[in-house]
Amino acid sequence: MRAGHLAERGRSLADCAQADADAWYAGGYTARRLTHAFLRWAMRSKHMPKVAIPHRSTSNPAPSPPSTSGSHCCDNS
Repeated sequence: MRAGHLAERGRSLADCAQADADAWYAGGYTARRLTHAFLRWAMRSKHMPKVAIPHRSTSNPAPSPPSTSGSHCCDNS
């Protein structure tokens, strides 16, 4: 969560509320992994109150099994 986001909402890190964290994540920011680490550190270090951090899995799905029909998607024959 960047400081500008909180400043735009009239808040500092020390008075960050759940609604501020929710608004940050709802904004679709791509630096979520770094944000999670920073927020966990800030809460553990008591620089901000505890808030719930939404978790979104970023793992890749399992690959599809190979085709057994004998044809390949890229065959030009």
